[in-house]
This record gives sequence, structure tokens and C-alpha cells, in this order.
Amino acid sequence: MIEPSVRLRRSIYQNDLVLVRRIIKNNPRCIRIPDLENGANTPLHLAASLGLIEIAAFLVEAGHEDEGISRNSDKETPLMSAVRCKDGEDMVRLMAGFFPRCISWENEEGLDAFQLAAKLGADRILQILLSFSPNKHELLSHTSTKGNDPGNTALHYASAYGNMKAINFLATSGADPYCKNVGGYTAIDYSSTVQAEVYFRGLLVDVEKKKAADSEKSGRRRGGSGPGSITMAGPGSVKLVDEAGDMMTMARSPSLKGILAAQPASGRATPSGWREGWPKLRSRAGSTD
Repeated sequence: MIEPSVRLRRSIYQNDLVLVRRIIKNNPRCIRIPDLENGANTPLHLAASLGLIEIAAFLVEAGHEDEGISRNSDKETPLMSAVRCKDGEDMVRLMAGFFPRCISWENEEGLDAFQLAAKLGADRILQILLSFSPNKHELLSHTSTKGNDPGNTALHYASAYGNMKAINFLATSGADPYCKNVGGYTAIDYSSTVQAEVYFRGLLVDVEKKKAADSEKSGRRRGGSGPGSITMAGPGSVKLVDEAGDMMTMARSPSLKGILAAQPASGRATPSGWREGWPKLRSRAGSTD
């Protein structure tokens, strides 16, 4: 006799909603039983990871999370399983809509769902999560509490893994590019290539120029020349004040299309080496530490 929980998981793999309904109706207690041989994923984790919208919605409506949002052995929620799902935008929208409070919950690695999406380069998922978040500013500034170098924001992860579209979205959405992790590094310091760093810095110049223009329109005056302020330095270049207050002259950044064309076929830089599980840190001169 096969256990109801095993039959339930099999029916989810087969995307058989009718059978899922029947099994849970006859065995209501099996709805949340985790698969201990596969990371303690619950049926909702499984449905979310496979992108099965109808089954996931039914499980939630049937009371899967009535006792609290489930987590697997890596402390990941079904929302995080949805973030990891290929073409999982609709599933993320469903999970974030049902459970927006868990968007900022951390997994065993110390990442929340937003940071995980940045690490994976899922820029559309970042947009969805930000739209459902109860506190958008807090989500953009949330820092990791675990790992080799805690204190990383979603922008740190997007930069370190060479996810240019995610960098673009985060920077233009208000993420702080000058936030430092416990190692004292900003997201810019983790740029995967020199070209990516130039693009990143050029993007920040554009953001600051827009802020300045908006302030001017509203009658406010900007003072000082702190980090991120800009001055024109002749045709085709700008000057950017860095964290140390030093002036740096740089060429206008290449286009995002050009940056993406320079990335590996996978669409993102290959993480390698600086510390276990984290890309190699590049210095501003392009060498490695």
C-alpha cells in the first residue's frame, strides 16, 4: 500500500489536479507532509518549483499554509521555490500575492527571495516581488545576515553574478549602490568585468542626473559634492565622485545590449573563486584580490 503523501507527490509530478483533489479529500492530513528524502520539500514547494499554478492555488485554498508558511531543510519557502523555477513569473506572482510577508524571509544561506532573484538574474521576478512587498524601501536595502561576507544587498548579488538587467532595475528603483557589506565592499566593487563596471558607473551617473533634474524642477537645490555627484568633463565623458571623494573621469558607459553580448552564453558571468560560493572580487584596477 503506497502512502497517501507519496501518491500526492506523484500526482503533482504528473500535473493531475483531479487526482490531487481526490487524494487530499480522502487524506486531508497528507497535504503538508514533507518529502524528507528530498530536502523536506512540501507538496506546495513541489508545485511551485514545477510552475503548476492550478495545483499550487488549490493547495493554498485547501489549507496547506494554514498552520504557517512552510519551509524546507534549507529554510526556503514555496515562494523561493517559485523564484528558482524556470519561467516562474506567474507562480511568483501567485505566491507573493498569497504571502507577501515572507518576501523578506531568509533561507539558510541568508538570502531572501528578492536577493535570490537578483543572484539568479531574474529581473522580471524582481519587479514582481517589489510590487507585492509591504515595504519596498526595506526590501531594496535588506542585507544578508549569513554567508562569507554578510551585509550584501540584492544589488551586491546582481553585480557579483554579472546580471546586468537586474543591476539596471535595482539601481533605477532606488537601491543604494554605496551600501557596504561587512567586508567594506559595495556592489560596484563586485562588478564581474571592467566593461560591467563602466556600465554600472554610467548607470549611476544617469540616475543622479535624473535626481538632479527632478530636484531642479521642484525648486530644490542640491548642495555639496558627496558620493555620486557629477560634473561634466567634456564631450563623451563625465566625472563621478567616488566614496573617497576622489574625482574620476570616465567614458560614457556602453549600452546594456553591448554588455549582455559580452557575457557568456548563459547570460551571466560564471562565479568563481574569491571565496567559496561567491564570485571573485575585482579591484577598481581590474586585478583580483
